[in-house]
Amino acid sequence: MMRMSTLIPVFVATAMCLFGGCASSGGGAGQEASQQLNVKVGSTQRFFLVSNRTTGFQWVVNTEASTGMDHFTIAKTGYTDTDSPDGVVGAPGRQWWVIRGTSPGKAELQLDYQRPWEADTPPARQSTVLIEVVN
Repeated sequence: MMRMSTLIPVFVATAMCLFGGCASSGGGAGQEASQQLNVKVGSTQRFFLVSNRTTGFQWVVNTEASTGMDHFTIAKTGYTDTDSPDGVVGAPGRQWWVIRGTSPGKAELQLDYQRPWEADTPPARQSTVLIEVVN
């Protein structure tokens, strides 16, 4: 039979693995791979980013870092839960946006992954969406 002194370190290590992902990194932002979208004027295009609402994080448009936002509008946004293979609570989902082309040109949409109540904390991750609107 295992001794209690042997089980405690195993329990602590397991708990750290399970709950460590819920803490903020506090460090600088990690950069997600850029996405490229081509959309016609008047048409729409949807894109997704992995997100986990259970941690309080969400993707937010950084309007100061974005450029060319006069070439498109964000027509709709949402979040889709993904099916966890083992029914794990807290599994990540996908945050999505639908953009509509409004005038020909190029744009760079910068998104920051952050908690809304941590305004003075750098985003945990950043992602750039390169958008080209054509006739």
